[in-house]
Amino acid sequence: MLDSYIASRDRFDRTTLPGADAVLRLRREPERRFDPRSIRVETAAGEPLGYLPGQSTQVLAALMDAGAQAEARVVEGTAVSIYLQLA
Repeated sequence: MLDSYIASRDRFDRTTLPGADAVLRLRREPERRFDPRSIRVETAAGEPLGYLPGQSTQVLAALMDAGAQAEARVVEGTAVSIYLQLA
Protein backbone atom coordinates (compact mmCIF):
# COMPACT_ATOMS: atom_id res chain seq x y z
CA MET A 1 0.00 0.00 0.00
CA LEU A 2 1.16 3.51 -0.84
CA ASP A 3 -0.42 6.67 0.55
CA SER A 4 -0.64 9.63 -1.82
CA TYR A 5 -3.08 12.28 -3.05
CA ILE A 6 -4.76 13.47 -6.23
CA ALA A 7 -2.85 16.36 -7.83
CA SER A 8 -3.66 18.57 -10.86
CA ARG A 9 -7.37 18.65 -9.98
CA ASP A 10 -7.71 22.02 -11.71
CA ARG A 11 -7.21 20.38 -15.14
CA PHE A 12 -10.54 18.55 -15.01
CA ASP A 13 -14.14 19.79 -14.80
CA ARG A 14 -15.29 17.38 -12.12
CA THR A 15 -15.42 19.28 -8.83
CA THR A 16 -16.90 16.65 -6.49
CA LEU A 17 -14.63 13.86 -5.38
CA PRO A 18 -16.07 10.44 -4.58
CA GLY A 19 -16.57 9.73 -0.89
CA ALA A 20 -14.37 7.76 1.47
CA ASP A 21 -13.65 4.14 0.46
CA ALA A 22 -14.62 4.75 -3.19
CA VAL A 23 -12.52 2.69 -5.59
CA LEU A 24 -10.60 4.72 -8.17
CA ARG A 25 -8.94 3.54 -11.38
CA LEU A 26 -5.30 4.31 -12.11
CA ARG A 27 -4.33 4.66 -15.77
CA ARG A 28 -0.80 5.06 -17.13
CA GLU A 29 -0.24 7.95 -19.56
CA PRO A 30 3.33 7.44 -20.85
CA GLU A 31 2.62 9.74 -23.81
CA ARG A 32 1.96 12.75 -21.54
CA ARG A 33 4.61 15.27 -22.48
CA PHE A 34 4.76 16.87 -19.04
CA ASP A 35 5.80 13.61 -17.36
CA PRO A 36 6.10 10.24 -19.12
CA ARG A 37 5.63 8.50 -15.74
CA SER A 38 2.16 10.04 -15.37
CA ILE A 39 -0.59 8.05 -13.72
CA ARG A 40 -4.09 9.45 -14.13
CA VAL A 41 -6.68 8.96 -11.39
CA GLU A 42 -10.23 8.23 -12.56
CA THR A 43 -13.55 7.34 -11.00
CA ALA A 44 -14.76 3.76 -11.39
CA ALA A 45 -16.81 5.07 -14.35
CA GLY A 46 -13.68 6.46 -16.04
CA GLU A 47 -14.16 10.17 -15.28
CA PRO A 48 -10.75 11.85 -14.82
CA LEU A 49 -10.05 13.40 -11.42
CA GLY A 50 -6.35 14.34 -11.66
CA TYR A 51 -2.94 12.71 -11.48
CA LEU A 52 -0.79 11.12 -8.84
CA PRO A 53 2.07 13.47 -7.91
CA GLY A 54 5.51 12.73 -9.39
CA GLN A 55 7.06 11.40 -6.19
CA SER A 56 4.37 8.68 -6.09
CA THR A 57 4.89 7.56 -9.69
CA GLN A 58 8.62 6.86 -9.92
CA VAL A 59 8.39 3.19 -8.95
CA LEU A 60 4.65 2.69 -9.44
CA ALA A 61 4.77 3.56 -13.17
CA ALA A 62 7.52 1.00 -13.79
CA LEU A 63 5.57 -1.68 -11.90
CA MET A 64 2.39 -0.92 -13.86
CA ASP A 65 4.33 -0.99 -17.14
CA ALA A 66 5.61 -4.45 -16.14
CA GLY A 67 2.05 -5.70 -15.67
CA ALA A 68 1.20 -4.93 -12.04
CA GLN A 69 -2.43 -4.03 -11.45
CA ALA A 70 -3.09 -0.98 -9.28
CA GLU A 71 -6.14 0.74 -7.90
CA ALA A 72 -6.71 3.47 -5.35
CA ARG A 73 -9.26 4.05 -2.63
CA VAL A 74 -10.30 7.44 -1.33
CA VAL A 75 -9.20 7.99 2.27
CA GLU A 76 -10.54 11.52 2.74
CA GLY A 77 -10.72 14.51 0.38
CA THR A 78 -7.90 14.13 -2.15
CA ALA A 79 -5.98 11.59 -0.02
CA VAL A 80 -5.83 8.11 -1.53
CA SER A 81 -4.34 4.73 -0.66
CA ILE A 82 -2.91 2.82 -3.63
CA TYR A 83 -3.00 -0.97 -3.72
CA LEU A 84 -0.85 -3.09 -6.04
CA GLN A 85 -1.46 -6.61 -7.23
CA LEU A 86 1.72 -8.18 -8.53
CA ALA A 87 1.17 -11.00 -11.00
